[in-house]
Amino acid sequence: GLELLDDAPLFWTPGSKPGPKGGRRWLAKPYSKALAEKHFRKIRVAVYGKEEDRQLADMRRTGTVEGTAGGATPTDTSNKMANTLFASARLQKTYTPVNVASVRSFDEARLRGAKKLREQKPTKSVMTSNGKVS
Repeated sequence: GLELLDDAPLFWTPGSKPGPKGGRRWLAKPYSKALAEKHFRKIRVAVYGKEEDRQLADMRRTGTVEGTAGGATPTDTSNKMANTLFASARLQKTYTPVNVASVRSFDEARLRGAKKLREQKPTKSVMTSNGKVS
C-alpha cells in the first residue's frame, strides 16, 4: 500500500530495540556501503557456507548479464543501472562482459546471415567490364 518514490532508499538497516538491561534504541536507516557489505557477508555465509565468495556488487553484474542475454538493449541497461554505459567504456566492460548466451546468439545470427547471402543470386555482376565495382 505504499508508493515508492524514485529517490527512496530500498535497503534499510534493521534498527534495534533496547535490550533487557535497557540501552539506546537505534532507528532503521538506509544502509551505508560498509554495513550493507558486512550484513551481506553474514547472510552469504549462513546460506551458502564459508567457501562462497560472491560479493554484493556481483548482483549488479549478474543482473546486467542476464538482462543482456534476455535481449535488453544497452539503453534499457543504462536506465536500470541509473548510469550511462555509453559514456563509460569501463562500466560497459565491467557490467556487460562476454557471456555465452550473447556469443551463441551472435553465432546464430551470423549463420542466418551467411545463408541469406548464399541464397542471393544477383541478376548481373557487380563488377564492371574494367574490373571495378559498380
